[in-house]
Amino acid sequence: MPVFAANLEAKAGPTVHELQALAEKAARRKPRRKSRLSRAAQLQLIDILSRWAASGLAVIAGISIFIAITAGQPYPMRAAAWGVMVLSSLYLCRRLQREFRAGERCAARPFKWRSNYTAALAVLGAAFGAGAVVALPKGAPAELAFQTLALLISATLGAGLLHAAHGRSAAAIAAP
Repeated sequence: MPVFAANLEAKAGPTVHELQALAEKAARRKPRRKSRLSRAAQLQLIDILSRWAASGLAVIAGISIFIAITAGQPYPMRAAAWGVMVLSSLYLCRRLQREFRAGERCAARPFKWRSNYTAALAVLGAAFGAGAVVALPKGAPAELAFQTLALLISATLGAGLLHAAHGRSAAAIAAP
């Protein structure tokens, strides 16, 4: 009989407790799906985005005007070209935001408005981010260059925070 018992132990697989432990580990390793926000929650975030958007755009406008004035004294044509790019994209963003808040036709399709607004913010972010290159030439004084860069970074972070209700909108304004 000892030979038979040895064969059973050699051929026997893991115990029940070992199998249960393996199953528990496998169940824990499964990636958990993020629960998607409900439609009502997404609509609430779109409403928050449309309310706070004006403040973010005001931050960008204020810093843009300041940079255009300070960089415009030694380099007026460069500052004017950059100012036109930023102000025209600001106008587009502000118009989209105003029409949505006023309840015009685009307000009936909030998800489409959010995608259009995010695209307009990407254009604004690219135009605003180009300020360090467009407004200042290669041989600009270091103080003016560092001041412009610091203002651009702080304004994009501030505007990104004010657009935080929709992560892609915040990234569109802050990434460039």
